Amino acid sequence: MADEDNEDGVELNQNIKLLQDFIHNLKELDKALILLYLEDKSYEEIGEILGITKTNVGTKIGRIKLKLKKEFKK
Repeated sequence: MADEDNEDGVELNQNIKLLQDFIHNLKELDKALILLYLEDKSYEEIGEILGITKTNVGTKIGRIKLKLKKEFKK
């Protein structure tokens, strides 16, 4: 049981590192957008902060999520 917990912890740490690397390599606007999204800001709040429309926020987040899924499949 302890071995499974340890393996789960290692995998979680690897996934966190992968996510950090992914975010680090994003363009500045996309990086700001995804960090605000991860802070549970609404699309409307993100749009107001970044000066883009709510629709644009949704579109960009969708594209970032697709890129992220591809990255995690590697």
